[in-house]
Amino acid sequence: MHLAELKNLSAATPAPAAPLQRTVCFDQGRLTIEDIVDLASGAAQASLSAAPAFRAAITRGADFLDRLLRERRHHLRRDHRLRRFLHRHRASRTDR
Repeated sequence: MHLAELKNLSAATPAPAAPLQRTVCFDQGRLTIEDIVDLASGAAQASLSAAPAFRAAITRGADFLDRLLRERRHHLRRDHRLRRFLHRHRASRTDR
């Protein structure tokens, strides 16, 4: 076969159809190792369950994390103020 014939042959051959991706649904069920491998390799796509109970659990988890972050920031500010106070107090005692 000549090069021109190979080019014509490849142009006439349709590209193979892309394999359908399976969907791994994140819900109350457990994931399998195969699910993780397929997600990591791109052979599967992820989706979240539309079940109201699952969505409510996700919202409760996010609210819990927000509350923890707010408390942590509060404690960090309080600790920072305490350290500043102690530093100034020590500095004023050494000036005497």
